[in-house]
Amino acid sequence: MRASKGSFAFALGLTIGFPGFAHAQQYDGSYYCVAEFSGGVAYNERLKKWDSTRFQPSDKFIVHFKYVGPGGSWCGSQDCATDQYLVSITPSGSNKTEACKTYYKEASDRIEFERTLGRGDCQTSLHRYTFGLKYKRFLATYEFGGYAIGMDQETDTPHISGGTCTKIQ
Repeated sequence: MRASKGSFAFALGLTIGFPGFAHAQQYDGSYYCVAEFSGGVAYNERLKKWDSTRFQPSDKFIVHFKYVGPGGSWCGSQDCATDQYLVSITPSGSNKTEACKTYYKEASDRIEFERTLGRGDCQTSLHRYTFGLKYKRFLATYEFGGYAIGMDQETDTPHISGGTCTKIQ
């Protein structure tokens, strides 16, 4: 009985002494994400030019966040607490999971998430993602379409989509 009281006191001391520690792993888990809007640019064959357009949102995926430890204390132009997570994404209906990495200063599997809003950025081979885990939202961009390289055709169009994520595990 005494050991459990001591363990409780130690944990309570950590929580009081380091207030951010209690919530450091708050975003750990798996989320099912569904796009609610999508837009971008598309080539208009009739007019022979690229133009802005809306797309039918279709992105659905499971994203898994695995807490690996505290991060730094710098978020762009301000001080803040960050946590590092390993992030992986599995498209809905697929068995293929892909690591979502950062290339900010150097390539890394450890993604920095600002603790208060849960904001973090990463990319897979084809998409860049921004997650706002406090509000369970995401943005996904596909930038590799044919526009920039002169592939004037109706396929392979750059786009951005956004939606919400529901914690499932």
